[in-house]
Amino acid sequence: MSCPDFIRDALAPYQECFKAGDRIAVPTECLYPSNGNVTVFLSGGRRACIVSDDGKAVAEIRDHGLELDAPDRYLRQFCHPRGLKWERSTIFSPAVPASGLASAIALVATTSSLAAHWGVHNLKTYVRRDLRKELRIQLGLHFSEERIREDIRLAGASGRQYRFEFVVELGNERRLIVDAIAPEPTTINTRAIAHFDLARTENEKFVQQLVYDDTETWGASDLNLLRMAAQLIPLTHFGKGLENLGAQ
Repeated sequence: MSCPDFIRDALAPYQECFKAGDRIAVPTECLYPSNGNVTVFLSGGRRACIVSDDGKAVAEIRDHGLELDAPDRYLRQFCHPRGLKWERSTIFSPAVPASGLASAIALVATTSSLAAHWGVHNLKTYVRRDLRKELRIQLGLHFSEERIREDIRLAGASGRQYRFEFVVELGNERRLIVDAIAPEPTTINTRAIAHFDLARTENEKFVQQLVYDDTETWGASDLNLLRMAAQLIPLTHFGKGLENLGAQ
């Protein structure tokens, strides 16, 4: 008996892969606690490939607001017994030939899912600082109340409207547009896109800033992305920067 069409169609997404930069992304049937599918990434060539979870297990745990101070030490208990490697919050396989790719993909995806599920159900909740509240306080110390507005929508070059946490009238039609940013993939991506699109309007009256808590652990690639989108300001330097803006 051949496989029915409805089953073949349902399984189709897991039989495909797609290019992601210089790597190949492969969706799998494994799930994270958020019910998102685990996607693994293949790098290398025809003779051998490395399969990686791209740090998504650790990202999933942190997206749930949980403490994970030493991610590599945490991942060891899941990777070592399965012959996998771990470094910089990422689970990955040794180099494997094409004949071993299917097994390596299944093993990395399963391990990433397991690590995320165990963490979400067993780690302690991390209480993150209220950056928005701290920005509000700092802005209030340097600007009068009528010059500070919250949750303002502005249009980017694409015409799409974005919400920005604070817009401050600096005088001479200049405006400070500032958002707090947390080390969470969704927040990083949405804020980066909003500021990228706004910057493309080439409005010289806009001063765009993203403020991050420099006491938290950040990935270098995330910080580099945010620097390209707007001025990236550590929270510990934000107040001093406002003094300089007010003097202009």
